[in-house]
Amino acid sequence: CIYDDCDQVRHFGIHRITRWKVKTRATTAMYKAGVNFGIRYAYDSGQCTGPWPCDDQFAKYGYFVGCNNLSSGFPFPDFPVYYSGAWYSLPGSCGENIYFEKTQDCSEDQPGGHCPNNTDPTGQGTCTYSYEKAGEIFLDELEGLKTSYQEFKNDGGEEYNKETDVGVNMDFWNFLNNTEANAKRVKAADALFKRKYPDMPSDEEMPPPPCDFSLDKFFPDGLPTEENPALKRAARTRLGLKVDE
Repeated sequence: CIYDDCDQVRHFGIHRITRWKVKTRATTAMYKAGVNFGIRYAYDSGQCTGPWPCDDQFAKYGYFVGCNNLSSGFPFPDFPVYYSGAWYSLPGSCGENIYFEKTQDCSEDQPGGHCPNNTDPTGQGTCTYSYEKAGEIFLDELEGLKTSYQEFKNDGGEEYNKETDVGVNMDFWNFLNNTEANAKRVKAADALFKRKYPDMPSDEEMPPPPCDFSLDKFFPDGLPTEENPALKRAARTRLGLKVDE
């Protein structure tokens, strides 16, 4: 169920929120540029689609971890938003190809930044991050469902209706773009993680690192002008077309 084509499964089959503890370290080139994080690249089906060609900056800085302050207007969203937060990108191997076209040769040529054997990051160009599982919560328990999701749907329930801005037989997602309501949802998720994993730090106890990406520092010679060739390829792949059509 990908595009709302079945009623009793959530969009994309998503049913849980996983949490990860990530360690990062800037490369020497990044440190000299005065930032810990680089540009936040988009990855579509595992393929780095920019903005602009990814390999150029990876060659210059190493396989850096990227970040994107959502309220900054770059690279996304490119319109004013009422909320804050940061979005991070972790460069994997063979970033030029979508996930089902990745090869061993490509992965060796483009190893990405995940440290070998998930060791602590050293800041070398191919060892900028590692990660470990830090628990998971299920949407059913977060929303307070007393039955299965299928039973909830069979009884006429809806998590959220975008026309009315409220749910049916559920109020957890009511007022989707309300700042206060969204803050309560975030706190509810954090509290549920704490209840399930009391020995692990909460978001308040271990907040995410500041996103210090700077366009001026990262691109001291001006912004790139070349388009990422993967964009056309990714678009054609989603349409089921051959890349060279």
